[in-house]
Amino acid sequence: MHAVSRNQDKFALSANLQFLFQGHRGRADADVCEDEDEGFSTYHIQQFIQYLSTEKKRLDGREDGIAASTVKRYTTVLRSIVTTAYKLEYIEDDIGRSRRIEFPKEETKEVEVFTLEEVGQILTALESEPLHIRAVIEVALFTGLRRGEIVGLKWSDIDFENQRISIKRSIYKLRDGKARE
Repeated sequence: MHAVSRNQDKFALSANLQFLFQGHRGRADADVCEDEDEGFSTYHIQQFIQYLSTEKKRLDGREDGIAASTVKRYTTVLRSIVTTAYKLEYIEDDIGRSRRIEFPKEETKEVEVFTLEEVGQILTALESEPLHIRAVIEVALFTGLRRGEIVGLKWSDIDFENQRISIKRSIYKLRDGKARE
């Protein structure tokens, strides 16, 4: 059991962690952290991970659950909170550092690559396109850069003499449609 070790009137760890377990827009998952007097343990962290992995809905409205990497990000924040509580002596054990916590496995997506024939067809189709379009597509085909890295390129990033491209920034799109570096 991991009880609050000092100043219980001013700090109730389980109540504060209950706040972290709340779902979006005030929906709480009561099964994760039911009883303040019970204390907080590795079991509660594992239950939180299970909840995120199986029941948590995506904010963008898509039907599939949240990604394993997102679950890990949530849990990293939780671990940081618990470790800080341990350092401040609010709890007796640093359960945030527990090796017993298991995370969902991230699905590795199979990468689809163009065949040489497909690359040839793309290059042939590009012959009638303006130079700036051809340049962007050819950089994508022959360098393996991500879309945001290509969009983030500036002329100063290209060393024509040594035939090198330096990746110094990446541009990505925010939910509101605005671009950000």
